[in-house]
Amino acid sequence: MIELEYRDGRRTLTAVRLVPEASMAPVELNRLGTTWQASFPPPPVDRLEYLLELTYRSGRVERVPDPRDQPVS
Repeated sequence: MIELEYRDGRRTLTAVRLVPEASMAPVELNRLGTTWQASFPPPPVDRLEYLLELTYRSGRVERVPDPRDQPVS
């Protein structure tokens, strides 16, 4: 299983979804406190490229890379 988490400490989001480049459907994350979580079986690919789609309380929608995949400086 693939486990995914996105932290929303300020609770500014109303929805989070994984938007893959592969031919699989987007995956909705569920809120658990200040963390959004999803668990799903791995797709039949060697590498899964994706963005996270964040929906804010204001209605603004933004697609961002997973912050855990960013280089640390």
